[in-house]
Amino acid sequence: MDHIEQVARELGLRLRKARIAARMTQKELKARAGIGLNRLGDMEKGRATTSLESWLKVSAVLGMEGGWDGVLATPDDPFEEYDRRRAERNDLLKTRVRKTRKA
Repeated sequence: MDHIEQVARELGLRLRKARIAARMTQKELKARAGIGLNRLGDMEKGRATTSLESWLKVSAVLGMEGGWDGVLATPDDPFEEYDRRRAERNDLLKTRVRKTRKA
């Protein structure tokens, strides 16, 4: 089993647990989310071909949409901090006054 299949199965298991914890049947969840019963079954089985739209709909119904924040977060730009520090250093170098040596 490759990594993508593993992740898909884990997501499916989490989805099933959340549905059961919410005391919902598959029929209730599919009706509230507006997706087909076969699609929901595929999701719970961890089939990786399910659309992101379906995942978002089901997550919203189960109150799990906050879990997507980490996936959708914009990573910090590693060069942004470097550029900021470099600009500060250049400003310091420009304002520094150097004494001249008298011979």
